Amino acid sequence: MALERNLYVEMIEFDDPSNILVVISENYTSSEPYVFEFLNKYP
Repeated sequence: MALERNLYVEMIEFDDPSNILVVISENYTSSEPYVFEFLNKYP
């Protein structure tokens, strides 16, 4: 699904129980891509 919509997904894990999910969308109407970052921290 990500390839069909020109999305790039990266998961970064840390030593503690947390990770960052980065979603990058290439937008052809703008010179800058959209970047969404989500931080998940687990107890």
